Amino acid sequence: MFKINKLIIEINTDNGLFGNKINFDSHLNIIHGNNITGKSTCVNVLLYALGLEELLGGKKEKTMKPVLRDEVDYDYKKFKVTESNVYLEIENNVKESITIKRSIKSKTRDANLVSVILGPKLTNPAINYKSQDMYIHSGGASTNALGFHTYLEQFLNWKLPYVTSFKGGEKKLYLQTIFPAFFIEQVRGWSDFLATVPTYYGIKNVTNRVIEFLLNLDVINTQKKQVEVIDKKQNIMAQWKNTYNNLEKLSQKISSNIEGISNKPEIIHEDSLNMFLVIKKDNKEIFFQDYLDKLRQQLLSLETIEEDTTISNRIEESKKELDILMEQLNNYELYYRELSNTFRMEHANYTERKEQLQDIEEDLVKNKDFAKLLKLGSDLNLSLSKDACPTCHQSIKESLLPQSIQQEPMSINENINFLEGQRSMLKVAIGASDKTITQCKAELEMLKNKMNETRLSIRTIKRELISDDRLPSYAHIEKIIYLKNEVKHLEEVEKDFNEYMMLFLNLSQEWDGILEEEASLPDQYFSETDLKKLEDLQRCFRKYVTEFGYESKETDKIEISQDRYFPTVNGFDMKFDSSASDHIRAIWAYTIALYAVSTKYECNHPGFILFDEPGQHQINTSHIKEFVKALYQLNGNNQFIVATSLQKEEFLEISKGIEFNYIHFDYKSIKPMDSIF
Repeated sequence: MFKINKLIIEINTDNGLFGNKINFDSHLNIIHGNNITGKSTCVNVLLYALGLEELLGGKKEKTMKPVLRDEVDYDYKKFKVTESNVYLEIENNVKESITIKRSIKSKTRDANLVSVILGPKLTNPAINYKSQDMYIHSGGASTNALGFHTYLEQFLNWKLPYVTSFKGGEKKLYLQTIFPAFFIEQVRGWSDFLATVPTYYGIKNVTNRVIEFLLNLDVINTQKKQVEVIDKKQNIMAQWKNTYNNLEKLSQKISSNIEGISNKPEIIHEDSLNMFLVIKKDNKEIFFQDYLDKLRQQLLSLETIEEDTTISNRIEESKKELDILMEQLNNYELYYRELSNTFRMEHANYTERKEQLQDIEEDLVKNKDFAKLLKLGSDLNLSLSKDACPTCHQSIKESLLPQSIQQEPMSINENINFLEGQRSMLKVAIGASDKTITQCKAELEMLKNKMNETRLSIRTIKRELISDDRLPSYAHIEKIIYLKNEVKHLEEVEKDFNEYMMLFLNLSQEWDGILEEEASLPDQYFSETDLKKLEDLQRCFRKYVTEFGYESKETDKIEISQDRYFPTVNGFDMKFDSSASDHIRAIWAYTIALYAVSTKYECNHPGFILFDEPGQHQINTSHIKEFVKALYQLNGNNQFIVATSLQKEEFLEISKGIEFNYIHFDYKSIKPMDSIF
């Protein structure tokens, strides 16, 4: 429960102290006075003390009436305000009380500073209580320990949920978004249901989230779990894709292809994982592991040759190697030329298809615009819309082809469908070309390296053949060095490949768990309890709106929407077909119904409602009486505050037989005071 015990407004002027002291009771409180007495001043100050003046359309002291920050007009005299403060004592559901102090005008205290006195200072001022300074309207005010709204949330024994934001991720459901459901201020509060909920926090479907929180609907947890599952899936998909891309880059370093794993998450097991690389060598494909083993064997053979490896002993072998290398170089150069031609052709195709796509996009825009014009012409009953020339009335076709051509052209809609099909095919072709170009680039780079290595080996052997034959074989030594470097490089690739394989296994296990979590989510959006609460909200709303004299629609046709939780008729917001006075009645009924439902279930409604000037649009006094009577008859631990400017006779009529705390302003709510305590 949230209960206000006492409000003190302190205004220091150049001619003494002004302000007011207002005591509030449990259950029904009525603030009564004519339109110039300053009832709304006191109501607005309640919001200001709680740091919720955003409901008034702004922040800080500028939202307060001039009497609180500029000058006091009293008894036909004006007094300049030098400093002003507001004190508010509130109580929670376990009877704990605190006193809030916030300055409106001050030279030493910023309006964003809030002092919390840890006790009922206004109703029991004799005791000295500890106090703590806190802040509002700044980063962390709703999450950090010294943020006042963090403290107020804990004081109210609420745990505000984190909900989906428009930018993705989650945001806290701030107190500023919740209070409009039960604090109806005079200026904007009567324009719609929850009219003063701020929308600039970027919370998706914010009014839905507020109603779900107040009624403690299970759908909040269901939605949160659904969002968590979606976020987890997207995270795994991103990690999987990133791992696959890194593996693809690794494979391109050795001109190989990945086999046995997809670029999308899947369930795989260690004992059945068959993931490997296929390396391209001399226009042949060989398993990476087999190729690495082959190189290791070659290196071992070269290192263990016991015979003398001088040039003279290797002349014949060197000549054979030279022939083989020359042939390899020719093959590499031939393949390089072929691949270069493929690359140039594919790049030309890519450029041409991009241009074709641009032309098709332009044609689509033109055709769609023309289709719109035809439709507009049809609606306007123009001749052109009837396939006839508006001047000579001869038949014409929906085509720019010469009329003499007898072939029946496609209609505009057929043309649009054809172009959209062409666009889809071109996008696929462009994607395939882009992939081919990337692969060609990688292979060309690999071939260039191989040709350079082969040329180096050829030069080494040729130099060896004309060198002193008693010297050690350069080719033999360089071959050993080359093989050692190649084996070392491939072993690093092998190590990275194994690490990626373990990453895929770990991600697969997480993916399996997330799919199980997703399968365990409720099949139905609303739980049985949620549906009962919404049914009761509909029943209560119909009951109250009938009692309050609603006449614009048959009340038995009014339903509470399961999409937005607001009243609808035939699927449309009921306010669209309601008179101004009936719209006010609907806000009465909806606000009260939210509380009435919360008394039947374990909900988060604070048991507090404030209506500032509920008698808008000259509503019949008998209906206002039913409204006040409904508040009086509500059960539970609650506090209701109604501020009204009804005439004396009307007020006496609506208050007959009803007990309430009467707060009357006969002249001005801001008046001279001796002291604040």
